[in-house]
Amino acid sequence: MKKIKIEKLHLEPFVDLIDSIGKVDKFISLRVDSVNVKSSVYFPEKDAVKAISLPVDGFFEFKTELDRNIKMCFYNGDPVNSILNKFKGPGIISAEISVKEAENDSGELYATSLTLYNEHLKIEIGCADPDTGFIELTPGQLDAVFDTSKCTLSFDLDASQKTKFEDLMRIDPEKKVFSITAKDTGVYLSGSSYDYQVTEKAPGTSEKQHLFKKFFGVLDKDDYKVSVSEDRTFFESQQKDVKIVFSNAEE
Repeated sequence: MKKIKIEKLHLEPFVDLIDSIGKVDKFISLRVDSVNVKSSVYFPEKDAVKAISLPVDGFFEFKTELDRNIKMCFYNGDPVNSILNKFKGPGIISAEISVKEAENDSGELYATSLTLYNEHLKIEIGCADPDTGFIELTPGQLDAVFDTSKCTLSFDLDASQKTKFEDLMRIDPEKKVFSITAKDTGVYLSGSSYDYQVTEKAPGTSEKQHLFKKFFGVLDKDDYKVSVSEDRTFFESQQKDVKIVFSNAEE
């Protein structure tokens, strides 16, 4: 079994990454290469898709540069993060990825375990076989899914506004959807008993569109550029390369 040495694992970003993916799918699918860590996941209904592509050195500092892609999967991100958080504190965290050759002649490596250790603690985390549930959209599929060319409305939603609106949504818990409306006075996010103005002007035009409230739970604690079309609404993080698209709902 080949082992790939990670001289430094950046704990908090890795925990955040697993948490971000887990908001869509508990089965964690990661593609790791010499440049990026990527993941593309979606709800079973395919009405929500999240695509992540972040610099690999923000998570793993490898002893030697990777020359092959690694698929790394976990059956459930929650217990993985519970283990990772046991390493919180000062000091450097190192790791080893045990890998095997993929059996499909792709030239890829499959992670079989991730072992973390510091000066005082060592824990091995078993990995899931990618053949049992690895989710990944092709570049062409991602381009099609995140095509915003038909959007007629675009506006910014910062993290504090997102938090404020999440609190407002609790006012009418029986209602499953909220609306996005562009008026002369700005863009509004609305429920049955409240209107929340997020811009002072409407940067575009749009018929009133609706989204399921549950989709807000997929978003991270980021600022977003929001783009609205007739059938889909797109959220693009302004802090990192993370894109999310939701199918619009009926009222």
